[in-house]
Amino acid sequence: MPSPTFKYRRLTLEELKEVEPQFIRFLAANGVPGEEWKRILGEELERADQLILEFSQVVFGSTLERIEYLQERKPNDLRTYACGPDLIRMNGLRIEGQTSLDLTDQNMPPSEMLQRLKTDGARVKLYSGERPYRPHPNQTEPPENQPDRSFDLYRLMEAGARISNGELFNTLEELKK
Repeated sequence: MPSPTFKYRRLTLEELKEVEPQFIRFLAANGVPGEEWKRILGEELERADQLILEFSQVVFGSTLERIEYLQERKPNDLRTYACGPDLIRMNGLRIEGQTSLDLTDQNMPPSEMLQRLKTDGARVKLYSGERPYRPHPNQTEPPENQPDRSFDLYRLMEAGARISNGELFNTLEELKK
């Protein structure tokens, strides 16, 4: 979990490798050329970790700011989220009964999912809700309890939600009508 001064966790080495060009630019913008970074890695591990943690805040912050939709998949439960500026809306689908459909299959289009459910005869329960964003748990500066959209979305992603294009959210929205 991030320290109180940082909102987000440190990127893993795998995640850091995926954004290596941006990290190199970040280091350069902070006065740390390549040779200096190598020296820091060898001699000042705490400073290296601090730089990676600072960069992680930038990456998470800019990514979370642009999110419009998220989805969370379990074999028999699918939750989709529309992430507006002040409110998060959720549309979910729960399968009750036996089915060959596994909602964790990322490659199956929504139309095929619906067809498989009809064929298998499983019951489907649609559910939905909405709520304002929650405040950051360590928020102490006024105004207290101010909603923190980015951190709320971060918590969802750390719990398993992934960025999506909104197709499933909109499909479930249509099914509610």
